[in-house]
Amino acid sequence: MSGELKSITTFSEPQPVMHCKHGLCPELYTSWETDNPGRRFLRCQMWQRGDCGFCQWFDPEIVGRPKELINRLRSQKKALENRLKSQEAEHRVISTRACELEQKLIDANAKIKSLSIMNDVLTQKLKVVTDEQLRVITIYWNL
Repeated sequence: MSGELKSITTFSEPQPVMHCKHGLCPELYTSWETDNPGRRFLRCQMWQRGDCGFCQWFDPEIVGRPKELINRLRSQKKALENRLKSQEAEHRVISTRACELEQKLIDANAKIKSLSIMNDVLTQKLKVVTDEQLRVITIYWNL
């Protein structure tokens, strides 16, 4: 019964009073190991801090098709959880890249605006120069 985490359950019906070697009432857990999926058992409350070794099955063993189905569903759940983790990691990478691209777009738009202003200034200067050249040419031809 070691390896996988067990879920704790409360008693739903009166049970005979039992005590572990610590003198404590055992707690009801659920095994999720492949050999005993969904099978409940009683265990010492102090099993993580100095286990006295008290452990007793509460439910009969699950056998046959129900056991196979529980294990298959747990396997599918684990595969889906792994797939979700992978997709979450991929989402983080894509989100980071999207933020980088968004910043590049902001920078590019700022550069375009700056170049547009420079273009307007140069166009005005060119117009002034062109107008002066046109006057000079007009004066020169009129001579």
